[in-house]
Amino acid sequence: VARLTNSMFGQMLDALHFLPPHIQRIAYTHPMDDAQQRNFKMKFEGEGVDDYGGPFREVFSQLSAELMATFKHGGMDTSSQSGSTPLSPSNGDQDVVHAEYTESGSCVLPLLQPTPNKAAGHGLDQESLMINSKLSLAMGADPDLAEKPIASGQHIAMIPSSKHGAVTLARLYRIFFYFLGQVMGVAMRNRVTFPVKLCSLVWKPLVGEALTAQDLFLADSELQSMLKQIRHQVAPFGDDMMEDADVRWETRLSDGSTVDLSSMRSAAPADFDDDIEDSVVRVSELDEFETAVVEIRLHECQNAALAMREGLCSIIPASAIALLHWKELRAMVAGRESINISLLRSCTEYDEDVNPDDDFIQYFWETLENFDDSQRSQFLRFVWARTRLPASKEEFTQKFKIQSASSAGAIANPDKYLPKAHTCFFSLSLPKYSSQAVLAEKLEYAMINCIEMDADFRLSANEMTGWDEADVSADDAL
Repeated sequence: VARLTNSMFGQMLDALHFLPPHIQRIAYTHPMDDAQQRNFKMKFEGEGVDDYGGPFREVFSQLSAELMATFKHGGMDTSSQSGSTPLSPSNGDQDVVHAEYTESGSCVLPLLQPTPNKAAGHGLDQESLMINSKLSLAMGADPDLAEKPIASGQHIAMIPSSKHGAVTLARLYRIFFYFLGQVMGVAMRNRVTFPVKLCSLVWKPLVGEALTAQDLFLADSELQSMLKQIRHQVAPFGDDMMEDADVRWETRLSDGSTVDLSSMRSAAPADFDDDIEDSVVRVSELDEFETAVVEIRLHECQNAALAMREGLCSIIPASAIALLHWKELRAMVAGRESINISLLRSCTEYDEDVNPDDDFIQYFWETLENFDDSQRSQFLRFVWARTRLPASKEEFTQKFKIQSASSAGAIANPDKYLPKAHTCFFSLSLPKYSSQAVLAEKLEYAMINCIEMDADFRLSANEMTGWDEADVSADDAL
């Protein structure tokens, strides 16, 4: 809970979630925003940046990076989010992390978790995340956790107390998932991308589509293999083999915990005249057992998914959401992972002193063509503070602008200078590099290492938040 409340996600929740939904649905466009619609302005502490659209888009990229970041072999892994900013908790926080998460690959912010396929590293859809089933079940099925009050210092100050006084963990989890749905709605309403990678087990409930066994098996191929193995390699040899193989009325959830399925069993153990242990699945019960396993696994995240849907529908009308296929919703919220360079090129304009046929412009487009989609996403975040392109030319609210670098140094020695981006205005200032190899090297360095927004104005000494440990003065930071 502490990590969630101290994260950017938690800070955004403090600032926005408690506003009435009709206020969050209001959007505006500032004359200097270059057509970027938004419903709030961002201020990044310790960075000299004015929000004319770039920081607004950037916050959705950072939120998705936070939600998708995982711990891996005792450290942080943010590779699941293209161009994401590595999270850097203090050493003390790392101790808390390893006390709470014993398996590598756990998400840093525990709202989500890797799908079983992603955690195991095999099967289909290894890139997606799903809802943390432990939190979802705690929201409605764990009375001990539901009545457990938030520890002092762990709650968000602005969360109103429940009618019983203290805010419960179960209620707080519901608020977090509700707000996650609101973030999706705000992204949709303002036509920015929130590139979080979720499986169909999450997207389908948001639009009201029924989940199927295929959705489950796409996320957990080991479960499908296990059920097939029981049916074809164990059951044919009778109930004694079912007992020897330890096939019982229980199943393991996606978080690794085990749940008893005996309440979903139609026959009582006394109905069987045999010496088989009561909890063992009989061959005659196999169909019922498979149905029970699939049913419990399909709905293990239902509480959180419903909270997300409520949050989404507080921003986007439920009647509009119901018209969408789940893949359409995914595309509208997260965008399309494939980056179409031809589409970007058709939505590009050049400064008066730049000719599209200039050598350094040709080097630039050749470099982008050589990039894979992950590198192209990093480039987009560098120049536009988003990692996905709009789906069509008509959906571009801004054209990509390319300018030649105008400083005396960059004109005299272009190979010694890096390109410069203006995310608010989707523009790139590009030195006239001598070769495609030089351009590729400089561009890749810039888009990987130059991710802070700090060139709009000079910070005063008391605004240098976060630089204390590095002992950096305002002059040094420039």
